[in-house]
Amino acid sequence: MVQILFKKEQTGINMSFVLNIPDNINNDSTLILNGTTPGIGTRKQLDEDIKNNTNLYGTYSDSYEEAEYIATNMYFSPLYKKLANDYNNPMLIPIIPRCRALYTGYLGYDVYHENYDKAIEAYHKGNSGFNESELHLFDGLDKQIVAMIHYAIDYINETYSLNLDYKVIATGYSASSKMVNFFAALHPDLIKMIIAGGTGGLLIYPTLKYDYPLGFKDLPKRNLETFKQIPQFYYIGESDQLDPARPSFIVAVDENGNNLKDERGNVIPARENGKIKFIKDENGNYIISKGGYYSLEQTHIIYDQISSDVQERFDKNRMSYENEGVNSTFKKYHGNHDIDDENLEKDVIDFYEKYTSLNKQKNK
Repeated sequence: MVQILFKKEQTGINMSFVLNIPDNINNDSTLILNGTTPGIGTRKQLDEDIKNNTNLYGTYSDSYEEAEYIATNMYFSPLYKKLANDYNNPMLIPIIPRCRALYTGYLGYDVYHENYDKAIEAYHKGNSGFNESELHLFDGLDKQIVAMIHYAIDYINETYSLNLDYKVIATGYSASSKMVNFFAALHPDLIKMIIAGGTGGLLIYPTLKYDYPLGFKDLPKRNLETFKQIPQFYYIGESDQLDPARPSFIVAVDENGNNLKDERGNVIPARENGKIKFIKDENGNYIISKGGYYSLEQTHIIYDQISSDVQERFDKNRMSYENEGVNSTFKKYHGNHDIDDENLEKDVIDFYEKYTSLNKQKNK
């Protein structure tokens, strides 16, 4: 496999990207868009994960260099790498730092609307590694990804004398599962299929009831109908309660009053009757943590009207997609956010082969 790093200075796109091209690429190949973005951790953790082929969730947040390190090391689910390596599919990996104050990986509300006020305020308080001008490099982030796709396909077709189209297989896990789901809502004409896991029950709803990214109300009318036709496979661990868009929660403590933390050093939320206990103000409204995934109004819709429980939200996502006629499959597997279930790989491969075969028959 050939790996090429396309720097922003070369392409004219604000963000750089990595393109991996298999040795046996051919006209049956399809570009995979892997929506990987770096999370929080340490370089030492990341190196250990790469060495042991395990899957934690990233490294430093506010660093282009760390995002490039992850992308060039192909640090993400081995399952998606299998779709590239075993089926001769090139893979595009955008180098998009998950800015701590903006959470760019989600293509969420603040990123889509280029609403950087909170992020700029965080910078001035010393809570962001990106200054105001650097934050504006994220302008039109979804359109930057579109430009990467076109650039990559044009390069492949010209270099290898092929005729690949501009539709991609969009893959992602955890943060990047929302990224590719939202990207498909914004640009459904570019998506051949979606395979994404660890969604947190936070997929866009296929309805005109809500504005993006909760729904399609403020997007072009044809986007929803086109989105419904895309084959989509979403999965989650049956015990997964990792909730990236949650309001501020009450931290669990031990008998000595010390904060409880998981093996990654993240504080653990307190629970009552199995439900996470969130912080509310004197009016009974959730106190929203930093982020920008959704507007304040959308966050209250999610937690007051839909569910504060990840598993319940995943079920409601599934029912909504089924009721609205989306070409989708939703499955749960043994495990939490780290899925330990041999059935997952078989199901993903079966899904990929089914719709790849159908697409070939349609194009004959």
